[in-house]
Amino acid sequence: MNTLCICSKNEIYKIFQRKKYWIILTVTLGITVCGALIGLISNSIVSFSSQNYPYAILSLCCYVFVPFTALMLSSDLISSECERNELRFLLTKHASRTELLFGKLAAVMVYEFFLTAANVIAALIFSLIFSGFTSVNIFAVLMSVVITVIPIVAFVSFAGIISVFCKNGISAFGMGVAAYGGFTLLGLVFSRISSSIFTSYLTLYKMIIGQNVPVFRLFLGIGVLLGFSLLFLSAASMKFEKREF
Repeated sequence: MNTLCICSKNEIYKIFQRKKYWIILTVTLGITVCGALIGLISNSIVSFSSQNYPYAILSLCCYVFVPFTALMLSSDLISSECERNELRFLLTKHASRTELLFGKLAAVMVYEFFLTAANVIAALIFSLIFSGFTSVNIFAVLMSVVITVIPIVAFVSFAGIISVFCKNGISAFGMGVAAYGGFTLLGLVFSRISSSIFTSYLTLYKMIIGQNVPVFRLFLGIGVLLGFSLLFLSAASMKFEKREF
């Protein structure tokens, strides 16, 4: 466990050392701020409810920001490093292959949660500025961010298995985007099986913000997300153990 924590810290440091991930964070925050200025100002062409704006940004994170940045990060940290033979050096240290892989994926999860929390908190601040503290349920917004950790874990695990099976970063990112689109389209076209597809629960938070919480569907969603996470992580670990560097 100590080795896994060390691997995660090293990968988190590596992520935040790369300028493009600071740029991505800045761009997403810029989108959030621009949306607030355009939508929350009265008499604007496009208008948002101050109560719903943090949730709108959270949905944007779940469907767009998190998936694409997770695929980008996992392809950089796994596929690209495999391609450049950088993992061979890392494996000469005291970390096992599984610890190294899980450390990388844990670092991606930390970044994705940081990105999501930053954007939602920024949206929440603008909502409070424009409409006052009584207009937004701050606790519900924060709890929505917390429960979004589960979809983040599932999607990062999905991005991880894609990156482990691909030989370079470009193919990993491209295949990941195609697979994400395929899962999403599958759930839309075949509605009967959508409840068993993990991409159908990326906005899991929506189940806890209403007055009546669908307990069965909530636990079903959590079970599907955790089940897919275990499946992806197990398959990725087995493949990573056998991969030649």
